Amino acid sequence: MSISKINYCPYCGKKLLGLNLSKLNYCCFCGIKLKKAKKSTNSMKQCIICHKFINPNKHATIECSFCNGLYHATCIESWLLKYNSCPLCLNVFLMPIKAITNTRRI
Repeated sequence: MSISKINYCPYCGKKLLGLNLSKLNYCCFCGIKLKKAKKSTNSMKQCIICHKFINPNKHATIECSFCNGLYHATCIESWLLKYNSCPLCLNVFLMPIKAITNTRRI
């Protein structure tokens, strides 16, 4: 994620629209540094969970929106069901509310 594409601070959630994003290094609300994403190179990244190399053309992947950690989709799905946090930055993810259908209390 490029700094010029950030509309909201990923840490405090405040709106950054209207600010000069090309010069913005820190969130003006919470003070946390906003990092620029490095251009991806041709080098293969490694899944932190299974330690195997990730080929985006071959494997389904999921990237953490906070730390940009890249994981195999199957690895991170089983990890999140068990721990509910990113293995790299430990950001806790909220589970969506499951729709309850056809249940009645008598």
